[in-house]
Amino acid sequence: MLNKELQIEIISPTGYLFKGHCYLVTIPAANGEMGLMADHEAVLTSLSKGQVAILDNHNNVLKEYAIESGFAEMFDNKLLVLID
Repeated sequence: MLNKELQIEIISPTGYLFKGHCYLVTIPAANGEMGLMADHEAVLTSLSKGQVAILDNHNNVLKEYAIESGFAEMFDNKLLVLID
């Protein structure tokens, strides 16, 4: 399926920043920027300073968050991003 959606949750110490679905998420992984879509293999990575961008299937940025650090875990078509 071409436009399969990824479930995403972005959580900060104060609570949810975003909870929903999207087509693509880019994150500042410790080893460089990483793009994640539905059906991506399981991943656990630390995050470095940069931008978390949530995009639709036309590469339009729906939301963008500047972060300093955190962790991201991808499993079963769900991306959990925990940020400081």
